[in-house]
Amino acid sequence: MGRFKIFVFATALLFFIPFTELYSQTPLTEAVDFHVKTPDGTTIYLFQLLDDDKIVVIDFFSVGCGYCQTYAPDFQASYEDFGENDGNVFFMKINWGSDNAAVRNFDSIYGQTMPTVSGTQGGGNQVFNDYQILSYPTVIVITPDHKIFNQYIWPPDNYQIDSVVIAAGGILTGTGENLFKNGEVSIYPNPAGGYCFIKVNGEKGFAGLEYDITDMAGMVVTDGKAKVSDGITYIPLRNMNSGLYFVRFYKHGIIFAVKRLMVK
Repeated sequence: MGRFKIFVFATALLFFIPFTELYSQTPLTEAVDFHVKTPDGTTIYLFQLLDDDKIVVIDFFSVGCGYCQTYAPDFQASYEDFGENDGNVFFMKINWGSDNAAVRNFDSIYGQTMPTVSGTQGGGNQVFNDYQILSYPTVIVITPDHKIFNQYIWPPDNYQIDSVVIAAGGILTGTGENLFKNGEVSIYPNPAGGYCFIKVNGEKGFAGLEYDITDMAGMVVTDGKAKVSDGITYIPLRNMNSGLYFVRFYKHGIIFAVKRLMVK
């Protein structure tokens, strides 16, 4: 009986332990289809969005969760950065456990204007179960090929969300800057060893290119300005462990491209 009580208590804690301790994420790598309804009666069909070539970003949240409240403005900022669902990225929030009135109240307090689905009236609880979400906030990214591109983003701040969505092929539209498109930057060889070469718009020599490299947990492992030698731009990778990383490129302090890099 004592063991049963401990198990129940530990299970209940899953919804209250911060992500940084749990590494909360969906274990799925392929999207599961669903349809849900927003408080205003709009039905959202996941596979329909994906088949329309949309990248879908989902924030699984609870109205009483402190981290969900803290990062709500960041999710809103990323939603605006990518065109408020008018571009090639669709943002939505899926709630656990609350009704439409509670979700509307949360959105009002924290300035959320993207589509939000309640747990009990909109179908959110079922999606939580389908995606095996154990705690919140859990932000995932799904690409049009129905793959789960990122099973969690932590911390789910504006900077991290934008970086991952750009890496998935999302196009920034809300910054007002003249940004490069993601496809105009290339890294080679990939996998790379002690260094990798960079091309921007097909050019090998590009002075002043700023970058940082993050691991899969979003931690910056190195940053700086790319080197140029004999008209070729390169990034040194010495002292980096083997593994998968994201290389983020900047112009005037704004990320304009993100590329995956395998270090061997």
